[in-house]
Amino acid sequence: MNVTRAQLLFLLLLGLAVFVPAIGTHDLWPADEPRYAQVAREMLESGDCLTLRINAEPYLEKPPLLFWAIAAVSKPFGDVSAISARIPSVVSALVVVALTYLFAARLYTPRLAFWSALVLMTANRFWWQATHAQIDMLVNNAGRSIRRSVALSYDRFHDYERTMQLNYFGTIRMIMGPVSYTHLRAHETVLELVCRLLLEKKKNRNNIRQQRI
Repeated sequence: MNVTRAQLLFLLLLGLAVFVPAIGTHDLWPADEPRYAQVAREMLESGDCLTLRINAEPYLEKPPLLFWAIAAVSKPFGDVSAISARIPSVVSALVVVALTYLFAARLYTPRLAFWSALVLMTANRFWWQATHAQIDMLVNNAGRSIRRSVALSYDRFHDYERTMQLNYFGTIRMIMGPVSYTHLRAHETVLELVCRLLLEKKKNRNNIRQQRI
């Protein structure tokens, strides 16, 4: 086992030791956690994974990815608990730690990557989000994923463009949701505009390089 794999394995095991003990020490905290747990519970009870509901009424304020994850984890136990509701956040946090390490190791050194991931997982706010049933950690996961993928495909524009479309737009839309609210549509449009401009800038650079060659 090389140094990179050994360090990554150590970080993931340490992350489990840091995050897991905290998810069962307290009940679901209002206002978000009980509501999210109830949406996942009604999803399990109704068997309908497409229409989110709370108290039998349609719930359109959030997209489905977090609720799908909570329901999937809770199904073997028969009900949604504080622990099962928070497991998706723990898993997402571990993925973020791993992607942070891999991204930093590619750009810099394994030593710097190790300390970057270690500082991240022990940061108070990151730890809090990792141990609560919140959407924030999934969004963080998507952001780290796109940075990692862009770093791997930056020199190949077709891979870079495909990465942006699949890994960024698909993931963010699933997490942030195609919800019919004006502020979300506006926010999504801004993100798409920024990414489109970045892609055009990258394409222009490649065209200039080809013309020089």
